[in-house]
Amino acid sequence: QKTLTDLQLEYLDLYLIHWPHGFERGDVLFPRNEDGTVRYADTHYMESWVEMEKAVNDGLLRHIGLSNFNCRQMTEVHDKGTIKPAVNQCECHAYLNQEQLAAAAKKLNVVFTAYSPLGSGDRPWAKPDDPK
Repeated sequence: QKTLTDLQLEYLDLYLIHWPHGFERGDVLFPRNEDGTVRYADTHYMESWVEMEKAVNDGLLRHIGLSNFNCRQMTEVHDKGTIKPAVNQCECHAYLNQEQLAAAAKKLNVVFTAYSPLGSGDRPWAKPDDPK
């Protein structure tokens, strides 16, 4: 409801769970411990999915989907949810082709869409001589 109010809309066509993990609630977007590690919440992504299904049933959302979910997580949401994910959006490019994830999405009839299709300079596995 807050997102709809902020955007001054009555509904959204597509709403994604951005990560399969949540962050500790509060005013800080990415809360961290003193040692710099992220403070995660105890909420399981299926709890979030159920709430998003309610928002679809209430007419606030038309479609719901996932982002950054692996094969197991995507399959769990698909199999346990009453509404199937419409999409799984993940980083995908020549240096991270996501072949298995794309195949799993296709098998589940979940659209696989890429972000950073031209690559991402902040990928931790990149070698120093790889293009940025």
